[in-house]
Amino acid sequence: MDEWKKQKEIQKNKNKVSLLKLGFSTLFLNRTNFSGIITGGPLGGIKQKGKYKIDCRFNKNEIIKRIRKIAQKKDKINLYNLDALDLIDKIKKESSNKKTIFYFDPPYYLKGSTLYLNSYTDKDHKKLSEAIKKIKNTYWIVSYDNTKEINKLYSWVKNKEFFNLKHFAYNPKEGKEVLFFKDSLIVENTLQLN
Repeated sequence: MDEWKKQKEIQKNKNKVSLLKLGFSTLFLNRTNFSGIITGGPLGGIKQKGKYKIDCRFNKNEIIKRIRKIAQKKDKINLYNLDALDLIDKIKKESSNKKTIFYFDPPYYLKGSTLYLNSYTDKDHKKLSEAIKKIKNTYWIVSYDNTKEINKLYSWVKNKEFFNLKHFAYNPKEGKEVLFFKDSLIVENTLQLN
């Protein structure tokens, strides 16, 4: 808990610390907070009396292994800190590589405003769906909470996969999720999630 408090403090003063310290703080809190929410509380609670403790998702060896795998592909990965609509504009202007896959992870439809610092309105979700529909020059995947509103907005997508995920923010429960894939993207029949 001492380390958790230290990393929370770094987030409060993020403009005064190095990018490396901020990056570690973000990774640490993502692995030790409820549902990985940076502004959330620690797994197990402040007094560590919950069923799951703060370290239950912080497996150093596994994290190191994942970071090394990503590092091996670093020349082929680009990260953009852009709103999805701005990213789509960038895709239209710059990407003609058919081997590229863009992954969109917009804020949840139902609980977005309570989970994220930035969330979408109904109008934003609609604009995003319409913009993704117009992407022609590359592949894409979109993940969302599985709601009737989202399924209606993406009714034009034939290639989709439904699944359940356990969420631990606030009250533990199983969330219904959906992935939408560009129709020309070949996807395995069974989605396996760890």
